[in-house]
Amino acid sequence: MAKRLSKEEKYRASVCFECGCIPTKKKLEEILIEKGEELEILKYVTDQFGIEVGEAITVEGLASKEEIHYAAANYNWDDGNFDVLNAFLDHPKCDAGTANMLYWKGSGFHAAKFSSSKQEKHFYEKLLSKFKERGFATYQIAFDPYDELFVPSLDECLEQGYEIPGYLFCQYSTMKVDTD
Repeated sequence: MAKRLSKEEKYRASVCFECGCIPTKKKLEEILIEKGEELEILKYVTDQFGIEVGEAITVEGLASKEEIHYAAANYNWDDGNFDVLNAFLDHPKCDAGTANMLYWKGSGFHAAKFSSSKQEKHFYEKLLSKFKERGFATYQIAFDPYDELFVPSLDECLEQGYEIPGYLFCQYSTMKVDTD
């Protein structure tokens, strides 16, 4: 059975991802100063939560590995914002299971081979390096890429020349976090 976040943890993580996963308090302050479209969207979202714009929860403001995992699982990948993805990865409480999920959700195996974006390549290189160096705060959240149907077929791997490190297939724990 998946671990459920407390009501407070789920609220904080939900505010974070609904507000667009603003990476840092500094970035939030920039949005407040610029007074552009991002601020208007943020005002709308924070109104839905009944909070002031300055009270939006940033990625760096998430308080637990479970909150980070929940927000990352609900992150809108269409944004393509590597500042956000790096904020998840660099958070001092980021669990290996969350990083594993980011790799598979973002098709890191494909990006490593075909991406023309330096930011994208750097993100996945840094992610893989943290695994090799055992650089995560904890190894307690399970993520199974097979269960989530993220693993490409053998034929696709061979045809595309994907090289996927074995440690990305490992579940580091049996604790799943409910991300719905």
